[in-house]
Amino acid sequence: MRRRAIKGRRPRAGLRRYETLPLEHAMRILELLVSRPAGLTVTEIAAHIRRPAPHVIRTIAAMQRRQWLRTDPRGERLTVGQRIFEMTSG
Repeated sequence: MRRRAIKGRRPRAGLRRYETLPLEHAMRILELLVSRPAGLTVTEIAAHIRRPAPHVIRTIAAMQRRQWLRTDPRGERLTVGQRIFEMTSG
């Protein structure tokens, strides 16, 4: 379904793609960490998904608040958090 344009405004190019980027980044991070049980550092995650570290840090912070990700006791490596397992087990 197409959005109706507001009179006097043109729809912004690429709006639909932009709206989903944070979600896509979060899904890519989850998929990556599921495949790496030992976890990865923020720098390694940024390199794998080819995004700047500041973007990755913001996404990771949001995912940690929701307990989708956790850090190791030394605070260096990220792994999949308990919330993901709770969601998948019903």
